[in-house]
Amino acid sequence: MAVYIFDKRIYEGIEYAREHAKGEVQLTDAIAYLVENYGGVYAVELKPDECRLNVGTPQSYWYALRKSYEYATKGGEIEG
Repeated sequence: MAVYIFDKRIYEGIEYAREHAKGEVQLTDAIAYLVENYGGVYAVELKPDECRLNVGTPQSYWYALRKSYEYATKGGEIEG
């Protein structure tokens, strides 16, 4: 699951970001604003045995939560 840490400049980016079709403001647009106006941002690359779990819907959130719990309690790779 992604974890973001921003300083107060992210609010400038959010104000700059345009609304998309469903009236949503995309965080990636605000991050792009930070890159363009303040320089780089930093990321941590996933290790080969790590995977990205989408939490964009309630169903995918619960799926990711379950898989994360399984990984933490049983160890090993997350499948499916």
